[in-house]
Amino acid sequence: MKLYETENNEIIMKELGKRIQDTRISMNLTQSEMAEKSGVALRTVARIEKRVRKTKNGRGEMRE
Repeated sequence: MKLYETENNEIIMKELGKRIQDTRISMNLTQSEMAEKSGVALRTVARIEKRVRKTKNGRGEMRE
């Protein structure tokens, strides 16, 4: 998918999460290994891949 300036943030984040997940899998890395190599928390990798964002009350919300 080619991203254009007119795409909204939700579409961009969904595509980014998919690309990160695809790259991680192609490198034969677990989410934990990817998090360690990236210098972020495991939960961050999981949220990015699942397209979860924090809501105003701090709870996660699943994005389809």
